[in-house]
Amino acid sequence: MNYELKELNINMGKFEYEMYQDIPLKENGSTNLCNGLPYEVFKDYIETL
Repeated sequence: MNYELKELNINMGKFEYEMYQDIPLKENGSTNLCNGLPYEVFKDYIETL
């Protein structure tokens, strides 16, 4: 399986949103602030980065 790192941007869609929902909120010392956000809020959050 091949992986590709992408920088967050406002053009991300449902696929990326669902990926972030699959990543636990907290794991191995990292925090996924996108976990549990509604899709509309996710898009707004990306614009603030």
